[in-house]
Amino acid sequence: MKKSLFVWSMLINTYLFAQVEPTTSKIIFNGYTFEQRKYSERNCVFAKIRKDTMKEFLNSYDTLCSHVEFTDLTVVNGPNSSVADIINDNLKTMALKYGDENYNSPQLFCSSIADSYAKDGFIEWEGGIYFRDSFKTFCNLEYAYSEYTGGAHSHYFVKDVIFNTMNGAEITINDVIDIANQKAVKKILYNKFVKTFGKDALLIDVNKPEEFPFPESCFTINSNGIYFSYNQYEIADYCHGAPEFNFSFREIYPYLTPWFKQFVAAPPKALAKKTKQKVNSPKRR
Repeated sequence: MKKSLFVWSMLINTYLFAQVEPTTSKIIFNGYTFEQRKYSERNCVFAKIRKDTMKEFLNSYDTLCSHVEFTDLTVVNGPNSSVADIINDNLKTMALKYGDENYNSPQLFCSSIADSYAKDGFIEWEGGIYFRDSFKTFCNLEYAYSEYTGGAHSHYFVKDVIFNTMNGAEITINDVIDIANQKAVKKILYNKFVKTFGKDALLIDVNKPEEFPFPESCFTINSNGIYFSYNQYEIADYCHGAPEFNFSFREIYPYLTPWFKQFVAAPPKALAKKTKQKVNSPKRR
């Protein structure tokens, strides 16, 4: 009898407080191994009570469990340990800033959210740090999450960071888009927005097209070009999603910094113009 009760107790605890062993996947880029570990936690302690008291509103829900998944990202090895350390330190800083102080223990991070929401409501939360994309020696890493606690729709947030795996340096918009040309690029972004959504869709005041803001968090580069993405409510209503505008390298080449142009093939017109100029080769330093 005691053994039977113990077994049932274990089964109930497993259901109410389900902690799943993390799943692991690896991405190899430029000699570095990025390891993603996905943690999961579920708390169903008060779910049935709330379901019974709110069943007329919850036709589509079998339970009101709180379920949290968090994906951690770490550089586990590579040709330069110093670069790996720099990237890992930046990933930790990003998680602490946009996530939670419990980032040092991802499983604790999951359980703390699930348990806190389980007391008074429920939450479906999925997020973490991901390897999003790459270009040349640059890797684009992303902190993102989506949460739903009831209501009309979920809430989400994205933060992108680009690192150069040659030295661990973070790449910013100023490294890619020449400061002298940024107003011109902002004007193009404004025109892309108006063409796609209409001027009335803007949630912010823009007196001049060249004052249109760059995204606060989302700036990415891949083999197809440069992408500017805006978070929920950053510049437009939820119904417009996360507005994203891309520039092919051919389109944005005239606005790039001299440093970044070395990574991009010059389009035919720019190349032709360049060949007409007589330029003395600089001496090697």
